[in-house]
Amino acid sequence: MPERAAEDVKTLELLVNRNALSPRLAACLLMVDFANPLVSPKRAELLKFAPATIGLEPTTNLDTTMVPQILNAATTLNAAAEFKANWDLGPDAWTTTFSARLHEYLQAVATTLATDAGSDAVFRLAESRRREFRGRKMFEFALGLPVAAAVAKNSPPLRMTPTAAVEPQPKAEV
Repeated sequence: MPERAAEDVKTLELLVNRNALSPRLAACLLMVDFANPLVSPKRAELLKFAPATIGLEPTTNLDTTMVPQILNAATTLNAAAEFKANWDLGPDAWTTTFSARLHEYLQAVATTLATDAGSDAVFRLAESRRREFRGRKMFEFALGLPVAAAVAKNSPPLRMTPTAAVEPQPKAEV
């Protein structure tokens, strides 16, 4: 199944280390639709609040530029509302809340995988994510991802919920 590239993790680490954004902002953004780390139309909606470029020595902190814009959109954009709920946990509670949320999620995934139906659903989710990745420019080598021939080619894109249920991917808001 496709996963975050090591470059993504290093880039985020660099931005945090250079004070371009706080660990809290990074976590609040990543916890929007956290069960879908790569294919998240919901999190993609937040890209409109990010600057087009950021230098290696940033002169502005994204906390002061992005956060107010996202919070202002919270009444009209679901992704912004989810971000706001995360941000509103405050500077002291977000780490323990996110840790508990992720722990509950991983327990739910284990429970889902313990059944035949759940394992089948996760397998179909993996195939959905592989198919989405195959359509990207960075997909360079066809043998790098297996193909599940038993999954219909016209199957809808899938997503996972925080309770580890697999469901069709909703359309992104406009």
